[in-house]
Amino acid sequence: FILLNYDGKNRITMVDSIGNIICKKYQMPIPEKATIRKHPEYISSLWDSEIAFSSAQNKISIVTKLGEVLEIYDLEKDSLNIIVGRGNLPDLLKQGHSLSIGKMDGYFDVQIKGDLIYTIFSGADRKELSKQWAKGINTPSGGNLIYVYDLKGNLVKKYKLDQYINGFDVHNDEGIIY
Repeated sequence: FILLNYDGKNRITMVDSIGNIICKKYQMPIPEKATIRKHPEYISSLWDSEIAFSSAQNKISIVTKLGEVLEIYDLEKDSLNIIVGRGNLPDLLKQGHSLSIGKMDGYFDVQIKGDLIYTIFSGADRKELSKQWAKGINTPSGGNLIYVYDLKGNLVKKYKLDQYINGFDVHNDEGIIY
């Protein structure tokens, strides 16, 4: 099994079917100058992610729920490709004398199907969301954008949905996203 790891050091932990740790791999892609380095207790919240694995491609894809980071791990080559979008890395938002978790809502789901990676993305500004919540205004849950990447992390296609979703499934044979 491949599990997300939030210890601030490694990104994934591989365990066998009875829960024994086989190995921990890959460093968290957090820059040395990131605000989060001063507040490591927030790493698990900031880097909360979704994960997908393709045994056919021998690849893992991880997307962050905050910010805009797509990580593609090639287990065969033991390599990593990190794609950081305009939403940047998950980080703390400073508001006056307090800290808030995250600046932007990121990805809500990820699937690897064939030679493509499908993601649901939001991009909502968390500062604006906070203002709306404080006024009692309901905000959409999930994302309304589906980004499709190739296995190298190149954006292939974007879909804009007429509603917000939190999860999905892709059926390449049928050409349908559920």
